Amino acid sequence: MFRNKTLVLIPFVILLMAGCSDDSPAPSSTSAPKVLSEVEKVICGNSYKTWKFVAIYKNNANVIRDCAVNDDWIFRYSRILEIKNNGLSCDGQDAFQEHDWDISGDEKSIIIGASSFVIVKITSTEMQLQENVDGNPVFVFKR
Repeated sequence: MFRNKTLVLIPFVILLMAGCSDDSPAPSSTSAPKVLSEVEKVICGNSYKTWKFVAIYKNNANVIRDCAVNDDWIFRYSRILEIKNNGLSCDGQDAFQEHDWDISGDEKSIIIGASSFVIVKITSTEMQLQENVDGNPVFVFKR
């Protein structure tokens, strides 16, 4: 009886194996890591980078408020921006904020939430972002 069941299963196994081809790629259990652009490497690296908010220049004057100086802006690889204040709250803002961020397709702007900031300068130690609003303020960050 066991022999009869084995004989019945053999054609099914042969058909199953015939459907497999060596040409088809093996399924991948993990996706390949994203290749970072040079701008992304500077902003967040493979994990995250913390930038200190140090100035807002508007009409050639630094107009940053004391409550915002040295706030930590943490740009995460996961496209989450965490803002932690320096211990002083500006107008009752939360001590911790979280926003989505991304880089424009041409890598000339950073999008934070619904706002777009033109990258004026970006090095390993300084980032300047300009917002297109009244007076076009430039936000300066240092590492």
